[in-house]
Amino acid sequence: MQAHETVHRVADAVEAKTRRSIAFSANYEVLLLARTLTKVIEDDDRGSELATVARGMLRRIQDLSEIVYEAALATGDDRRPTRELQSALGGEVRHD
Repeated sequence: MQAHETVHRVADAVEAKTRRSIAFSANYEVLLLARTLTKVIEDDDRGSELATVARGMLRRIQDLSEIVYEAALATGDDRRPTRELQSALGGEVRHD
């Protein structure tokens, strides 16, 4: 194996780890939002200001679901770049 092949393999492994971290972070936020939204809806079904907040949370849940899907894609020419996914998630990603 030549040096440039090794570099590409390492870069691919780092990219895969970063994409998994993005997917896990976004998925965890989806879980927390869904639990909170369920509580809001159960506590207030009168269509008050909380309903507006709930709709915003639903939009974020949709966005995060898309991020999880795209971050988990192992290959594909149409997947978004890692940097764009990190930006959509809202910041840096932890590498646990």
